[in-house]
Amino acid sequence: MKRILTLIIATILGSLTTGLTILIAVAAVAITGYYLHSFSIFFIFPIGALFSGAASTMGFYWTYYIANRKPVGFDFLISLFLSVISFFGIYYVLYSVTYVSDDMKINYDFQGEHISNFVYKSGNNVPIEKKRLKVKAEAKKVFIKEGFTEKEINDELTDDAIVEEIYDSITGIPMTFKNFLIDDIGNRKASFIIGRKKVAVPIGSVSLGSTINWIDFIIEGLGFIIGSFFGFYFKKDENGREQCLDT
Repeated sequence: MKRILTLIIATILGSLTTGLTILIAVAAVAITGYYLHSFSIFFIFPIGALFSGAASTMGFYWTYYIANRKPVGFDFLISLFLSVISFFGIYYVLYSVTYVSDDMKINYDFQGEHISNFVYKSGNNVPIEKKRLKVKAEAKKVFIKEGFTEKEINDELTDDAIVEEIYDSITGIPMTFKNFLIDDIGNRKASFIIGRKKVAVPIGSVSLGSTINWIDFIIEGLGFIIGSFFGFYFKKDENGREQCLDT
């Protein structure tokens, strides 16, 4: 009974620290412009993710530490679950607070239109005449039924700007959370810190799904998971002294 009660309290507190970790990580992005939870050393050691994973489950393992109880298999599954929620939760909340201002700049102040109201331009390399043919074909399906003549439609579509706008609305990819995350991963830039000088070096921004960035994203996720188990490494003995858990 005591173990079940400990698990319930630990899950509640773990959920609270998970939520707090998400909010702090998103606030850090909004304030500094950097993904501090993605900070890594030589692209291999995900120190930011390790700390974030540990922070997200702090409330969970703190309960066991106070209760002087050793976690068992199921407890580790809860910890794993919280770390995954924290990892993807950061990006989902970031997506939720990402807006585009009237001057087409990203902001997190809820100014302008939400990012979900926009689409990816999928035809940047398509010649304008091919776009015009596509738009005309789609326009005829709609406007001829409404009484417009083919000449009126062709005259309207002589303006390249109108063609571009309509083409993007037809072929554009909706900015869903999935597409937002894919774009975010594929277009990330790495910031190298050498001494006191910081030089931003763009990598992996050639195309969506850049191999380097995806590998880094996977390492980041593993960092969250590994970090979530750090708190279980310590407990108290009978005299209240801290000691490592038995392996």
